[in-house]
Amino acid sequence: MWVRHPERPLRAGELCHALAVQLSTTDFHIYQVSLISTLVGSHQGLIAVDKETSTVRLIHITLQEYLSSGFHIFSKPRSGMAESCLTYLNSRQVDALLTAPFPDTQNAPFLEYGSIHWRVHAKGSSQTTDHHLRLELL
Repeated sequence: MWVRHPERPLRAGELCHALAVQLSTTDFHIYQVSLISTLVGSHQGLIAVDKETSTVRLIHITLQEYLSSGFHIFSKPRSGMAESCLTYLNSRQVDALLTAPFPDTQNAPFLEYGSIHWRVHAKGSSQTTDHHLRLELL
């Protein structure tokens, strides 16, 4: 979902943090963040990290075409992505980071993507969870 449907290619650290988000919680635990090498290895060679840009991509354009041809693994990927972004942004760790006098965002690589793109992923979503998380963020 996060490799096929993002608004822009995710960097390795962003993907690792996006996948570590636990929905319906206000805590984000760094120990749940997998190494990118573990993620690449566990995806059976279907994803790779571009060495020049450090972005994660599907291994071949034919896989992208196949997944775009109507084959749906996830029923509502955009809604799930919006919920993950909003959960991350509403976490106590991000809140503490943003209220610090000199925030160090290096430990929150998903912060930029989540704060910029949650709206696009949430567009048209009617899920109650999304609405609740949007209100909390605002």
